Amino acid sequence: MNEPDARDIAQTGCVAVWQKSGLTEEEALRYGLRVVRNHIVNHYRARKREITVAELPAHSELLFAEDTELKAVTTAEARSAVEILRSVLGPREFDVFVLREVWLLPHAEIAVALGISVSNARGTFSNARAKVERHRADGAFG
Repeated sequence: MNEPDARDIAQTGCVAVWQKSGLTEEEALRYGLRVVRNHIVNHYRARKREITVAELPAHSELLFAEDTELKAVTTAEARSAVEILRSVLGPREFDVFVLREVWLLPHAEIAVALGISVSNARGTFSNARAKVERHRADGAFG
């Protein structure tokens, strides 16, 4: 994230708190942090990552499959995996795991996006990955 984007997001949080009347100081702080965190996550979601053909995973042919039945199966499998992840991981673990494994963000950017320290992001990811591995070993992921 560049400095102008960071300033815009911080300003958006300040304006949102200013527009919301009747909040205590603690409520205003929590609300502002939530607004800023959501804007940071949206910023990274909107960011387009260019991938060369050489970087595509080996199973990339599924992405281009003309067989709609095959596409439906892979979509259903993806939804099922997300549901299992949500049931296995806590909300913060899920957020960190998805930002790291799906969005490929470094721990420093995850920390900024979620308003936590880098060491907390690393530890949460490590715990989440361990839980996923335990459930994978137990056959929870099919």
